[in-house]
Amino acid sequence: MVKMLNIKQPKESKMARKEKLLDELLKECKSPEDILGEGGLLKQLTKSLVERALEGEMTDHLRYQKHSPLGKTKRNSRNGKSAKTIKGKNGDILLGWFWLLCHYKNSSNY
Repeated sequence: MVKMLNIKQPKESKMARKEKLLDELLKECKSPEDILGEGGLLKQLTKSLVERALEGEMTDHLRYQKHSPLGKTKRNSRNGKSAKTIKGKNGDILLGWFWLLCHYKNSSNY
């Protein structure tokens, strides 16, 4: 009977994973417009990154995750979302901006 050795494969570096991910994203792009254009990859990535950062900031501020039942019992809670436009070097980007509902019943906690 032959015993199989469990040889671990070297872990892929973070840089290599990022390069693979970037290659995967760029695979669909056939022209500079697909990357830099109005609905291009750059705008899509920027929009996603900014929205995730804002969502993370809101979660950190409120101290509970989105859709958590804790939001129903807290004085500060998420109160929907509306569209906002940010302007940058690469043009305007329409974001979903989260609103915060604050109840100031006891201002000594603020």
